[in-house]
Amino acid sequence: MMSDVRTKLKNGTPVTIGNNEYIIGGLLSDGGASCLVYNAERVPTVFEKRAGMPSIPAVIKEFYPLEMAKTQDIVRNGSHLEIATDKQSQFDELLQDFLRGAIKQVEFYGKGSIHSLAPSRLGDANNTAYTAVDSAVGSPLDKAVKEKQFLPEAISQVIASLAMAVKELHDKGLLHLDIKPSNIFLFENDGLLSHRVALFDFDSVISINDAQSGNGKIRFSEGWSAPEQGNRKRSPQYSKISKATDVFAIGAVLYWALVEELVDDAVIEKIEFQEFDFLDWITEKTDRRTMQEFFEVSLRMIPEDRAESTGVLLMDVLKPFVDKLATNPSVYAEQVKSSEKLNIVQEKVDNIAKSISNTSTNERKAEPTLNFGTINLGKNSQSEVKIVQTATIYGDVN
Repeated sequence: MMSDVRTKLKNGTPVTIGNNEYIIGGLLSDGGASCLVYNAERVPTVFEKRAGMPSIPAVIKEFYPLEMAKTQDIVRNGSHLEIATDKQSQFDELLQDFLRGAIKQVEFYGKGSIHSLAPSRLGDANNTAYTAVDSAVGSPLDKAVKEKQFLPEAISQVIASLAMAVKELHDKGLLHLDIKPSNIFLFENDGLLSHRVALFDFDSVISINDAQSGNGKIRFSEGWSAPEQGNRKRSPQYSKISKATDVFAIGAVLYWALVEELVDDAVIEKIEFQEFDFLDWITEKTDRRTMQEFFEVSLRMIPEDRAESTGVLLMDVLKPFVDKLATNPSVYAEQVKSSEKLNIVQEKVDNIAKSISNTSTNERKAEPTLNFGTINLGKNSQSEVKIVQTATIYGDVN
């Protein structure tokens, strides 16, 4: 695994995204290979200030590809990112993946899902791209586990919530293919971490058809990805990539959360020989049995030996953990509250769509579009990166 050599933005750094100013509050997660993730606050607009509104908690993603930082083809100078002239095309190509991921997240979770941090703003600054989510989260899962921010017993409910989040993608014929703790965020409830999770990085999301036909880019994260996704030594087995591929990753996340070790071939072999000594600390028999069954149908070398989908996981294996989620009123209340908040954005989009449909053809000169804006990065860039979406997609929400 590559060490992170990227220079972080300093606390208090202002970043302008669209017409809104954000103040960086500190690194939240390294965000994997494509970006850094920061806590931030959005400065209230003039009208919000008049209404007495305080700063709004936010999460900022800064596009900053690790592979280029490792080779010093991209370096930070103050807040600004400087890109080597002969590497601009590589930067632009990686940027397209980042922007497509942001749009996918909005498209797929545009109905107010409680399992997503869909960006509400996208813009360029400091010679790179940023996305912003005006919502507070507690912590990425990797940080929460390392800092012992919740009891080990609670991980069962986190995993159930994660399976529910991934199922939303699977139900749309999509695969995530990069499920790992740095891409999983836990929400807070009254200042404490809840079991509700959100998937944050969508650069890797691909349709099942494209994955199996080899038409899309398949990511591989060592220690988290299923064997059929390939690695540095072997090519992907495209025809075997399926919902069970994401099932493997969910199992890898649970294993790491329990023992803080990455999954490798030796771990998979241990599971296949039913060596579950790492579960000996669990005294509740139902929880131990459920976890054992879960590993038996997730961390398997051959996809056909795993649960075929997250739906099967939730119904046949994780049901005791799902039941715990349903009986926790504080978490349930937070889920409803957050869902309502996210729906406000969609209502604005729906209202625009209604106004269009209620306008006669003669009155309607052109259907308006909502757009994220135009990203024009650096004098060396060969072309602008244009991100324009129709009224069914979020735009800059004020």
